[in-house]
Amino acid sequence: VQNFVDRVRKEMVRIEVYEKPDATVMCSEYPDKPAVVKNLVTFDFYSLEGFAATHSTGKRRFHETAKVEQTVCSIYPRKLATCEVDNQFYSDDGYRFVLAKHPAMRSKHLKILGGYRCQEYADKRAEVLTEDTLEFLSWEGYFKLFRHKQLTGRLYNYLLTIDQDGYFYRMGQKLPPEEASRIVDKARFLAGGGEWASFTDDQHDAYWYNLRDKVVTKTNPYFSY
Repeated sequence: VQNFVDRVRKEMVRIEVYEKPDATVMCSEYPDKPAVVKNLVTFDFYSLEGFAATHSTGKRRFHETAKVEQTVCSIYPRKLATCEVDNQFYSDDGYRFVLAKHPAMRSKHLKILGGYRCQEYADKRAEVLTEDTLEFLSWEGYFKLFRHKQLTGRLYNYLLTIDQDGYFYRMGQKLPPEEASRIVDKARFLAGGGEWASFTDDQHDAYWYNLRDKVVTKTNPYFSY
């Protein structure tokens, strides 16, 4: 029981603290526009339009500035981008919004900014994705969580490998972009703070616990997402 409680606590900390991205820094003059420059004298942030409107005359023309490094969602400017598709940047919500209007975009390669990260060891790159539990893991993280499968000969079942460029492979065969996009979208929805957390029982079977409604299911709820 204590192991279960500790795992739930760990999931809630990950969702509420570590997985929450920083918000976009917005312009002091035009709050709806993302900032691209910082005034090092007044410490205000400005978009190009806001900077031009406030620094074209007077002493402010000579204020020292610095570039603001942030990649912003092209759909929701207040959200930072998490992925790139066809040279356009999107947050997770922005990507799903565009997909709803243009389903054909799934045929384009989905590039995750910063790459996929291991959910067990956050400082490591994810090298595999488990199809049954939808977890991004490094090989080290995978063997830690699923080494029991070795006893049943299922160690490499339901496993996708991920290369350096973010392409997915099943048994050495590269997944089509459409299939990879759907699987990744479900897995990222779960990893980004979905209300279900996955666990393994004493028989090494996976089950999911709803952090909000406090219910359990043995059918992956994210497959229907």
